[in-house]
Amino acid sequence: MKIVYNNIIPFEGFCAITIWPFIFVRKGVELNEVDINHEEIHGCQQSEVTVLSALVVSTCFLFGATAWLFVCVPFLYYFMYITEWVINLVLYGRDKTAYRKISFEREAFANETDMNYLEKRRAFAWLYSVINS
Repeated sequence: MKIVYNNIIPFEGFCAITIWPFIFVRKGVELNEVDINHEEIHGCQQSEVTVLSALVVSTCFLFGATAWLFVCVPFLYYFMYITEWVINLVLYGRDKTAYRKISFEREAFANETDMNYLEKRRAFAWLYSVINS
């Protein structure tokens, strides 16, 4: 993944965000290998959700859905992420718990120190944290 340093993305208060195939990093922040691994895990998650949503939309299109649904495909990951975060805010309050309980973050934090994780990662591994919680 390509790392892009800038002053705009992510918002102030955050160090990095993955918007596949890029990792956007605030200028002045140096990512270590654990941070990069964490963000690359998010990249895998994003590509999985995008492929799955493209398959679902394609199937819907075959049965008469309109083509504009394809515009939604790249945004499904972010919609799922934000929806889960909002639900967690209601359940756990406005501290870091809501963020840490997001299934995508659970997988990334649990495996960020394993530099071989992406090689052995199971497809849709973030779902296991939802099922096992």
